[in-house]
Amino acid sequence: MLSLASHALPESATWPYTTGVATQQGFIQSCLPWPAERPASNPAGPLPNVPVLLLNGDRDLSTPLEWARSEATLAPQGRLVIVPGESHSIQNRERGHAGRDAVISFLR
Repeated sequence: MLSLASHALPESATWPYTTGVATQQGFIQSCLPWPAERPASNPAGPLPNVPVLLLNGDRDLSTPLEWARSEATLAPQGRLVIVPGESHSIQNRERGHAGRDAVISFLR
């Protein structure tokens, strides 16, 4: 299934990475044995009404931007900060400082 999907992906879907890099990286490979179904909704009910900060790079192969956007809608006070050009682990790997600045501002 993954090889079929990789052949159907346009280059823009994985840019600046190649399709091979995107489909062979650890996150994708470790998820291959998982069941092909969406998780059920949170059985505990809605999330508490507390501030939530989500950081996401727009080039994150482990946590696609669509997932971050979806999670942000579930938190009553969810705020999504998208860091252009960055991938995963923004807090300690980002080349700039937009992500760290967002964390500092959120914690203040």
